[in-house]
Amino acid sequence: MSHRVAAMLMGLGMLGCSWDRPSLAADFLLPRSGPEERVALQTGRQNSSRSSTASASDSTSSVRSQSPTNAGVQPVSASVERPGTQTLASVVARVNGQPILREELYNAASWRLEELRPKVPPGQWSEVETEILRQELEQLIDRELLLQDANSRVRPKVLEKVAESASKDFDSLLKKQKAQLGLKSDEELQAYLEKRGNSVEEMRRQHVRGYIAMEYVRSMIRDKLDQISREDLIDYYRQNPKEFEKPERVVWQHIFVDRYIFSTEEEARETAQRVHAQALGMSTEQFASLAEDPNVNRSPSRLRRGEGEGNERGQIAPQEVEDVLFRLRPGQVGPLIETEKGFHIVRVVDYTPGGKISFERACPDIRKRLQNRIGQQEYKRILEELRSKAVIENYLKP
Repeated sequence: MSHRVAAMLMGLGMLGCSWDRPSLAADFLLPRSGPEERVALQTGRQNSSRSSTASASDSTSSVRSQSPTNAGVQPVSASVERPGTQTLASVVARVNGQPILREELYNAASWRLEELRPKVPPGQWSEVETEILRQELEQLIDRELLLQDANSRVRPKVLEKVAESASKDFDSLLKKQKAQLGLKSDEELQAYLEKRGNSVEEMRRQHVRGYIAMEYVRSMIRDKLDQISREDLIDYYRQNPKEFEKPERVVWQHIFVDRYIFSTEEEARETAQRVHAQALGMSTEQFASLAEDPNVNRSPSRLRRGEGEGNERGQIAPQEVEDVLFRLRPGQVGPLIETEKGFHIVRVVDYTPGGKISFERACPDIRKRLQNRIGQQEYKRILEELRSKAVIENYLKP
């Protein structure tokens, strides 16, 4: 289940980097009416649990929580010695004096660490872990810069409104991910996350902060995103013809009769012919039920209720059945396909012919691509400007 948790943390922890949706706060950049409304970013530590609204409010004032170091991960030393002061053991960076804690860094990096650790040889793990933490810390620094700028320029009530939207967005994501994990209650999810050094409230706080930062950027670049013309769309369509070539696709079902589990070649062939005859008149659901029988189907497709692997040419596995599949119509079962290892029975569920996507149909997708391109360029420009004016101290050792 660890990979499913990693995916969940990824889904809840990553910033939404799609620039095509409109900003939630139309008046995001309205100047404050006076110095009395200016609210500085605050830092602190908290352990108490809060409701969604309270969590959203806390996030707008950038209150930092302290949570246990991610279980099972040995931290890279982030300590720093300063003359005449004590060791700053839990601070990995400062942005204009505001600290970023090591606990926050590990919470941000936990999904990537958990996902990659089983795939990396033990001798290489320290180097990989250090690089992941370095990358995540740079993103936390970027986010801190954006939040500080937002707090200095945006009305507090607007920030609170966006934070409330962010918290509701988190609740929606959490509900979906909880269902994917097979957990029935919030308490089960909280206990599950705590075993891995995470908590729902800390994840909520990080989600809200990231959401506010991205909404702030969207508000600043909204005009540029809206200036994409029809001529821009046409130019992109003409200059990138291969992107709009739609390959033919097939959705199919598969049963494999393994000749080596039978005593004789004749017995294997007779079994394959019998199963093939059964499949000829079957519906999609009936074929799926037959494919689940371990005495019939020895292919990995059995675990997918007979769903075939791959949908386009070059993706189909096993390769020997590809040509047959693309000659069949939906609902048809192909001829018995014999290979060295056994016999394959395939059935087509759906077929989509290939061709070129028309310009009108491609327009929404092209607009999103151009908006994302502009968004990434502007995001980089804004951060470069903020970094040039900021005092950034990075204590994480390379």
